[in-house]
Amino acid sequence: MLLCLQTYGQETNHEKASTVSFRLKEVHYLPDSNIEMTITLYGVKKKDSDYHAKCSAIRLLLFEGVGTGLFSKPFLEEGEHTAFESHPTYFQDLFDVAYNDFIKSCVMEGGYKKADKEKGTSFHLVVRALLLRRDLEKKQIRKKIGL
Repeated sequence: MLLCLQTYGQETNHEKASTVSFRLKEVHYLPDSNIEMTITLYGVKKKDSDYHAKCSAIRLLLFEGVGTGLFSKPFLEEGEHTAFESHPTYFQDLFDVAYNDFIKSCVMEGGYKKADKEKGTSFHLVVRALLLRRDLEKKQIRKKIGL
């Protein structure tokens, strides 16, 4: 599954590139409600790759859902564009500063590959999925449902 995420609104730190292309390679649910995933980024400069890997993992949970388990449905089903328009301050803060609160680890695998659309750089991440969902509920971005 190759995904390209558009950015919306005013250009901020998280919108330096108009799109980020990445592929979700693997997903594993951990017993502590964290998600372990491997993502390959395409066309991203080395200095920006760590940031884009983390934000891509968060965007997957928010707007696509991952795997076949507890987090298979997106946290925000209204879609990325609608969510950004409805809560611009929350998402600007999330993707400028707070994203690190929801990433337990992020490790580049196999070294950086030249930033083009053919070769990708893979990252192994552990995302604090339940913490992210609870933050969305606490800040009333998402209605509290179950768990």
